[in-house]
Amino acid sequence: MAELAIAPFKRMLRKVAPDMKISDPAKREIRNMAERFAMDVLRGAIEITKISKRRTVMVGDIRAAKRQLVKTI
Repeated sequence: MAELAIAPFKRMLRKVAPDMKISDPAKREIRNMAERFAMDVLRGAIEITKISKRRTVMVGDIRAAKRQLVKTI
């Protein structure tokens, strides 16, 4: 997997809690979780797009898929 870089997650932590550090395994885990979530949302959005008989994923498809996914978590 590992499509996303780890550095942005370290920067996000600094924005949320500047006085905290994050271990390398924790950085990898948050990156992997973000990738899995994004892939799940994209899969849902693609399904919505297909049901709508379109070939272009729209912002609304992504938002609807995220809402659907968050309800199940």
